[in-house]
Amino acid sequence: MGAVSELGSGDRVGGWELVWQLGQGAQGTVFRATGPDGRTGALKLAHGGAGEGARARFAREIRLRTELRIPGLPELLDHGDHQGRPWFATALVEGRAVQALIGARLSTGAVSTVIRGVASAVAGLHAAGVVHRDLSPGNVRVDEGGDVWLLDLGVAAGPDDGGLTRDGGAPGARTHAPPEAFGDPPGAVGPAWDAYAVGVLAWELLSGQPAWAEVAPSDLRAAKQQPLRAPATTPEPLASLVSALTHPDPAQRPPLRPWRRPSPCGR
Repeated sequence: MGAVSELGSGDRVGGWELVWQLGQGAQGTVFRATGPDGRTGALKLAHGGAGEGARARFAREIRLRTELRIPGLPELLDHGDHQGRPWFATALVEGRAVQALIGARLSTGAVSTVIRGVASAVAGLHAAGVVHRDLSPGNVRVDEGGDVWLLDLGVAAGPDDGGLTRDGGAPGARTHAPPEAFGDPPGAVGPAWDAYAVGVLAWELLSGQPAWAEVAPSDLRAAKQQPLRAPATTPEPLASLVSALTHPDPAQRPPLRPWRRPSPCGR
């Protein structure tokens, strides 16, 4: 990881005033910030001293956000350079990350709604030739209206990276990466990569605990050679979907499909 951001509340990046830090990842620090027009956004600033590879990934995320216009992806509001450090600002998504919903004892109906929302948003990425590759509980947020949003495209694979079949490593959270990510060499990156992660998220929401919590990182590949089984109380078809999405063979995982949440009026 690069150097920790030394900026804080009241500092300015571009025309944006930083309010407080929201989080920090491998590539940068995210702040709640206020733009020149008074609009509140989430501003991500690259770490100082970031290497060439990290800067290239940051630039790729900005490019993807500039090009993509899909439901479930926060709108890109602005981007620029601050003293040699790239940054961008997106619309701020208020609500809770899936990480906060694990253990919240959601009903199976609520879990199904969240997972359908995740699948729909990710299907939009796939239609554009992009694989997210880091669908961990902290990178998926549900807003106050129940809509699902995808955060952090820092390790996404886009069309310029060889499309949906580019060979690569195991980026993002290893707990949510598919078994083919642990091969030597790793398997091809494709939509099935994200499908596996969605299945793991579904299992975690249904089970109320993180997947693989008791499995050592070195044993993850072996543990993932069997599909996850949803709790016995999980109704169909949700129970079968969890197993299908986490099948060790990517060719056996069903594709993620768009889904439109019914309106309150039933229209």
